[in-house]
Amino acid sequence: MPTCKSADLTGADLTGADLVRANLDGAVLRSARLDGADMVKASLQGVDASGASFRGTRIMGASLFGVDMTGADLTDAVLLQNTFKVTVDDNTVLRGLTGTVFGPITVINGDSSRELAGAELEAWIGARGGQVQVIPPRRAPQ
Repeated sequence: MPTCKSADLTGADLTGADLVRANLDGAVLRSARLDGADMVKASLQGVDASGASFRGTRIMGASLFGVDMTGADLTDAVLLQNTFKVTVDDNTVLRGLTGTVFGPITVINGDSSRELAGAELEAWIGARGGQVQVIPPRRAPQ
Protein backbone atom coordinates (compact mmCIF):
# COMPACT_ATOMS: atom_id res chain seq x y z
CA MET A 1 0.00 0.00 0.00
CA PRO A 2 1.80 3.15 -1.18
CA THR A 3 1.87 6.07 1.19
CA CYS A 4 2.39 9.60 0.01
CA LYS A 5 0.90 11.21 3.09
CA SER A 6 1.57 14.97 3.08
CA ALA A 7 3.86 14.62 0.03
CA ASP A 8 4.28 17.58 -2.31
CA LEU A 9 3.60 16.06 -5.73
CA THR A 10 2.97 19.39 -7.48
CA GLY A 11 3.21 18.82 -11.23
CA ALA A 12 4.21 15.15 -10.82
CA ASP A 13 3.52 12.73 -13.68
CA LEU A 14 1.69 9.79 -12.13
CA THR A 15 0.12 8.61 -15.39
CA GLY A 16 -1.05 5.00 -15.02
CA ALA A 17 0.19 4.80 -11.42
CA ASP A 18 -0.98 1.98 -9.14
CA LEU A 19 -2.41 3.96 -6.21
CA VAL A 20 -4.65 1.16 -4.90
CA ARG A 21 -5.17 1.76 -1.16
CA ALA A 22 -2.71 4.67 -1.31
CA ASN A 23 -2.72 7.11 1.57
CA LEU A 24 -2.53 10.56 -0.01
CA ASP A 25 -3.95 12.42 3.01
CA GLY A 26 -2.66 15.99 3.11
CA ALA A 27 -0.77 15.62 -0.17
CA VAL A 28 -0.37 18.42 -2.69
CA LEU A 29 -1.32 17.19 -6.17
CA ARG A 30 -1.61 20.65 -7.71
CA SER A 31 -1.32 20.33 -11.52
CA ALA A 32 -0.27 16.67 -11.20
CA ARG A 33 -1.09 14.21 -14.00
CA LEU A 34 -2.89 11.10 -12.72
CA ASP A 35 -4.35 10.06 -16.08
CA GLY A 36 -5.35 6.39 -16.11
CA ALA A 37 -4.22 5.89 -12.51
CA ASP A 38 -5.84 3.18 -10.42
CA MET A 39 -7.07 4.81 -7.20
CA VAL A 40 -9.23 1.99 -5.83
CA LYS A 41 -9.79 2.44 -2.06
CA ALA A 42 -7.33 5.36 -1.94
CA SER A 43 -7.59 7.92 0.85
CA LEU A 44 -7.43 11.60 -0.04
CA GLN A 45 -8.26 13.86 2.88
CA GLY A 46 -7.34 17.53 2.90
CA VAL A 47 -5.71 17.27 -0.54
CA ASP A 48 -5.02 20.13 -2.95
CA ALA A 49 -5.65 18.61 -6.39
CA SER A 50 -6.42 21.93 -8.07
CA GLY A 51 -5.61 21.85 -11.76
CA ALA A 52 -4.74 18.13 -11.60
CA SER A 53 -5.59 15.78 -14.45
CA PHE A 54 -7.57 12.61 -13.64
CA ARG A 55 -8.45 11.70 -17.25
CA GLY A 56 -9.63 8.07 -17.35
CA THR A 57 -8.66 7.50 -13.71
CA ARG A 58 -10.46 4.77 -11.75
CA ILE A 59 -11.53 6.24 -8.40
CA MET A 60 -13.46 3.42 -6.72
CA GLY A 61 -14.36 2.95 -3.07
CA ALA A 62 -12.10 5.88 -2.24
CA SER A 63 -12.49 8.55 0.42
CA LEU A 64 -12.16 12.11 -0.83
CA PHE A 65 -12.80 14.52 2.06
CA GLY A 66 -11.92 18.18 1.73
CA VAL A 67 -10.30 17.74 -1.68
CA ASP A 68 -9.82 20.87 -3.78
CA MET A 69 -10.54 19.85 -7.39
CA THR A 70 -11.00 23.35 -8.75
CA GLY A 71 -9.81 23.42 -12.34
CA ALA A 72 -9.18 19.65 -12.32
CA ASP A 73 -9.85 17.50 -15.40
CA LEU A 74 -12.00 14.42 -14.68
CA THR A 75 -12.68 13.60 -18.35
CA ASP A 76 -13.75 9.94 -18.68
CA ALA A 77 -12.87 9.19 -15.03
CA VAL A 78 -14.84 6.35 -13.44
CA LEU A 79 -16.22 6.71 -9.93
CA LEU A 80 -17.70 3.90 -7.85
CA GLN A 81 -19.24 4.46 -4.42
CA ASN A 82 -16.80 7.13 -3.33
CA THR A 83 -17.26 9.48 -0.44
CA PHE A 84 -16.89 12.58 -2.57
CA LYS A 85 -16.74 15.77 -0.47
CA VAL A 86 -14.80 17.87 -2.92
CA THR A 87 -14.71 21.46 -4.07
CA VAL A 88 -15.08 22.19 -7.79
CA ASP A 89 -15.63 25.24 -9.95
CA ASP A 90 -16.73 26.09 -13.49
CA ASN A 91 -13.23 25.21 -14.74
CA THR A 92 -13.47 21.63 -13.44
CA VAL A 93 -13.93 19.36 -16.49
CA LEU A 94 -16.51 16.58 -15.99
CA ARG A 95 -17.07 15.45 -19.61
CA GLY A 96 -17.53 11.67 -19.73
CA LEU A 97 -17.33 11.30 -15.94
CA THR A 98 -19.38 8.22 -14.95
CA GLY A 99 -20.24 6.16 -11.90
CA THR A 100 -21.65 6.61 -8.42
CA VAL A 101 -20.78 8.87 -5.50
CA PHE A 102 -21.98 9.80 -2.06
CA GLY A 103 -22.19 13.61 -2.10
CA PRO A 104 -22.27 16.41 -1.42
CA ILE A 105 -19.82 18.60 -3.31
CA THR A 106 -19.15 22.32 -2.98
CA VAL A 107 -19.31 24.40 -6.15
CA ILE A 108 -17.43 27.69 -6.18
CA ASN A 109 -18.74 30.35 -8.52
CA GLY A 110 -16.81 33.61 -8.28
CA ASP A 111 -16.96 34.81 -4.68
CA SER A 112 -19.83 32.51 -3.69
CA SER A 113 -20.12 28.79 -3.07
CA ARG A 114 -22.96 26.35 -2.65
CA GLU A 115 -23.32 22.72 -1.69
CA LEU A 116 -24.97 20.31 -4.12
CA ALA A 117 -26.27 16.81 -3.37
CA GLY A 118 -28.76 14.27 -4.71
CA ALA A 119 -30.69 15.03 -7.90
CA GLU A 120 -29.35 18.59 -7.99
CA LEU A 121 -25.76 17.29 -8.05
CA GLU A 122 -26.61 14.71 -10.72
CA ALA A 123 -28.15 17.46 -12.89
CA TRP A 124 -25.16 19.77 -12.38
CA ILE A 125 -22.71 17.05 -13.45
CA GLY A 126 -25.02 16.05 -16.33
CA ALA A 127 -25.07 19.63 -17.63
CA ARG A 128 -21.27 19.39 -17.90
CA GLY A 129 -21.26 16.12 -19.87
CA GLY A 130 -20.96 13.62 -17.03
CA GLN A 131 -23.36 10.92 -15.94
CA VAL A 132 -23.04 10.21 -12.23
CA GLN A 133 -25.59 8.72 -9.85
CA VAL A 134 -25.60 10.20 -6.36
CA ILE A 135 -26.24 7.52 -3.76
CA PRO A 136 -28.39 8.68 -0.83
CA PRO A 137 -26.86 8.34 2.63
CA ARG A 138 -27.70 5.14 4.45
CA ARG A 139 -30.29 5.54 7.13
CA ALA A 140 -29.57 4.21 10.59
CA PRO A 141 -31.77 1.25 11.59
CA GLN A 142 -34.76 2.26 13.74
